[in-house]
Amino acid sequence: MKLIRTAILILLACLLANCSTYYRMFGEKSTYFTDEEKALLGRISQSLDYDYGFDVDLKVDYVFSYTYLEKEIPENEKLKKETVAKDKNLNNALKGYSRDSVKAFYEKIYKLRCINTHWMNYYKEKKDWKNYTYLEKYILPSVVTFTDLLEKNVIQADKAYAAGIEQRKKEIEKQAEAEIEENKRNQLLENDYDA
Repeated sequence: MKLIRTAILILLACLLANCSTYYRMFGEKSTYFTDEEKALLGRISQSLDYDYGFDVDLKVDYVFSYTYLEKEIPENEKLKKETVAKDKNLNNALKGYSRDSVKAFYEKIYKLRCINTHWMNYYKEKKDWKNYTYLEKYILPSVVTFTDLLEKNVIQADKAYAAGIEQRKKEIEKQAEAEIEENKRNQLLENDYDA
């Protein structure tokens, strides 16, 4: 009886170690989102049937879809209906938040998209095909779709913002690149001090 209990405990511990819940509770945590942003992200991602995570190996935050939603097949009627339903759910999830809060959150998500794209291209240049493929096929498509759904909602809510959104995106892309380079320099300095 003790042997069975011990085996079950070991099995549960092994399963828990591979579970995302384990990492959310005990693992390395992301600092990309503030607590307020995490609450908004949780609300939005739940309304769209998404969730978010942090890859501890690549140090990358991401959002992912529970349902398969891909932009490359817009002629699919079921997909169009799902997108309309998701837009409606998103509108409901954003009620009670100011336009400025939603715009700032959208820009943070767009920056996340830029960061993920940067790392995907970085791994491609380094010919690290495992990480490149992981980002390109599994992480980035959901991040892009999530960002696009959020952008569409922000544009509908604020026509004035829509007029300058492309310029704003370019500024965000530059900010993301500057932050990435700063983080790389800091990491190099940390590694020099550790050596």
